[in-house]
Amino acid sequence: MTEIEHIPTHPDMFYRKQWKGWGDFLNSANPYEWKTVEILKFNYNGMGDAIADCDGETTFLHQADLDIMMFEEVQGKNHYKTELINGRFVLTKP
Repeated sequence: MTEIEHIPTHPDMFYRKQWKGWGDFLNSANPYEWKTVEILKFNYNGMGDAIADCDGETTFLHQADLDIMMFEEVQGKNHYKTELINGRFVLTKP
């Protein structure tokens, strides 16, 4: 395991040639890469967060990520199309 003091302050610049993005670097899912997001339970914790089926994988979504996906443009791309299907909100990438 790499010690925290050995991780560069700006890994995107340090690993410029190999850089694929923060999601790849942190080995975490990036909500803006999912094609379909079905909200299974909204506001489950009283703070606006949701439990969702994201391309077949159940995960938690923070309210801030939902807001961006539904209402804002991210990195110059259009937001997700939002529909109500069988009583559930389904977000699809255009």
